[in-house]
Amino acid sequence: YQLGLVQQANTQYADAINSYKKALENNPKLTDALIGLGGAYYWSGNLQGALDQVKALKELGSVDEANQLEVWIKNKEAKKASLQKKPEAKDSK
Repeated sequence: YQLGLVQQANTQYADAINSYKKALENNPKLTDALIGLGGAYYWSGNLQGALDQVKALKELGSVDEANQLEVWIKNKEAKKASLQKKPEAKDSK
């Protein structure tokens, strides 16, 4: 799990995903690893993978953590959408 955090901080998302998965093999109830995995999936461009971790957290009964991850994902998606909108062209005449 700790290695996944370091890898994720260094934008090594594929490696982080593998590290989180290994941590979850050892302890499937490690909520921090599920949250980290959700973030790594999100940053690697796998939105569905990130949302799957929200579902996994809810199935474990970690509803607060699931809700926090889900809100984080929604906020990132909203910010991305707002940045992709082009400003309206203004007539300078």
